[in-house]
Amino acid sequence: MDDANPVVGTSTNHDLVFMTNDSEKMRINAAGKAMIGTSTEGQNQADNFTVSDAGNMGMTLRSTNSGECSIFFSDATSGAGEFAGSLQYIHSDNSMRFATNGAEKVRIQSAGQVLIGTSTTDMAASDGSGVAINENGGIQMMDSRTSATSNTFRMRFFNGDDNAAKGAIRTNGDATAFDTSSDYRLKENVVYDWDATTRLKQLKPCRFNWISDDTNTAIDGFLAHEAATVVPNAVSGEKDATEVWENCVVNTTGQTAARNVTEEEWTAGKLTTEDEDGNTVAAKYASNTTWTANYTTKLMQGIDHSFLVPLLVKTIQELEARITALEA
Repeated sequence: MDDANPVVGTSTNHDLVFMTNDSEKMRINAAGKAMIGTSTEGQNQADNFTVSDAGNMGMTLRSTNSGECSIFFSDATSGAGEFAGSLQYIHSDNSMRFATNGAEKVRIQSAGQVLIGTSTTDMAASDGSGVAINENGGIQMMDSRTSATSNTFRMRFFNGDDNAAKGAIRTNGDATAFDTSSDYRLKENVVYDWDATTRLKQLKPCRFNWISDDTNTAIDGFLAHEAATVVPNAVSGEKDATEVWENCVVNTTGQTAARNVTEEEWTAGKLTTEDEDGNTVAAKYASNTTWTANYTTKLMQGIDHSFLVPLLVKTIQELEARITALEA
């Protein structure tokens, strides 16, 4: 016991020291703070647990294949509602879940999708990683803030392996710019002598209102499939395209509430349950939802009006040349 030196300090101020291989490995000091790999407390006075090592450090939590590995954060109360936050790994679906204020707020699914404010998404595993944000009282947004007032990138987009950005969103003072690649080093077969006026006259600008707009407010625009015949690179998707999704939960409006959910998971998810602490856990799916093995969804076309700008500019130049010739 003397060689192990389990107690250090005065008769009224003891540290409990744990040693192995003739070396101190853990210490609990008189203030009740535990230290592993060090005899020095963390710099923050609230640090009750300090781990230090000259190399790599880690902690492993193991459970059964159907169990959970969890770290809970208490707000010093006890009983129901004690845990204000948690970090959990769920073996059954290989997801990582983050909770605060007693409720799950963020989930990282096994395929890499990040869900914020929701536990369901239309993103399938085959869609790759992505982010789904649930609305909160009709508000759904993402803030990107910086103190810089100079030209600053806020988001950049990459594909391929050349490490060159294919697009970006940036701010400069009070303005926002949406960039797409335009560097001459990315282009070939560049020509300047082509007929823009004839193509421009083929476009069909129209006025319409959105079906979802109860006010029927008329706005200006194009029908994507018509514009695609003139400027195909401005339009995404195919006319009347659809896609079949498997194992879907469908709400009363006929829209999908979740994908890749088995009928058994949907049935169980409609029930209110209790967690291991006896707290009520709300049902995941509304009782009036339905489940279908196959759901056909419409893949809507989109248009980027900025791709029409070169056609407009070239047409104006051609018209200017004709006016100048007539005035000569």
